[in-house]
Amino acid sequence: MRLFLAVFPSLEAQELAHAAGGAVRRGAEAAGVSARAVSWVKRENLHYTLRFIGEVGEDGARRIEEAAFEAAKAEPAFDAVLGAPGEVFQASAASARMS
Repeated sequence: MRLFLAVFPSLEAQELAHAAGGAVRRGAEAAGVSARAVSWVKRENLHYTLRFIGEVGEDGARRIEEAAFEAAKAEPAFDAVLGAPGEVFQASAASARMS
């Protein structure tokens, strides 16, 4: 299975991002871009990908899930700001680490 680590934003942030995506979709359709040419993400699936891991087996996925859960428990929550499309989000806590 393809595996990645992600953070799901608040419902409010998902709705704002989805609305912005809807405006882009309408502009693309007005420009003649086929709706089938682009894969539009459903609101409930919008997320920040922190790390793409790739293909792993069931045992690897289980071990990664356990490690990620333990790592997340050890770190404080942080706020993130939704920027322009294509930008990397910036955590508000100086201690937030991603590698």
